[in-house]
Amino acid sequence: MPELLACLNKEATASRLGSASRALIDSIVAPAKQLELSKIEVQAIAVSNSKLEKLLIKQGFQKTTVVVEGEKVAAYAKTFIVQ
Repeated sequence: MPELLACLNKEATASRLGSASRALIDSIVAPAKQLELSKIEVQAIAVSNSKLEKLLIKQGFQKTTVVVEGEKVAAYAKTFIVQ
């Protein structure tokens, strides 16, 4: 599955985080449609901003762990249906 990496500034305000996360999802959907994917999974890894953590949970992301360079780190994941 194709991967995309994005970084959000840890100093961002809650309103900017909401706008940035929506823009990120929107930017992923177009290429997903071109690749004829039926769903995409978005992960936020190593979140160090408590405002972003709260926003992700509010938006339906589930807390999980992933392995990055051999180390377990907290992540938030959500699957989106491509329409």
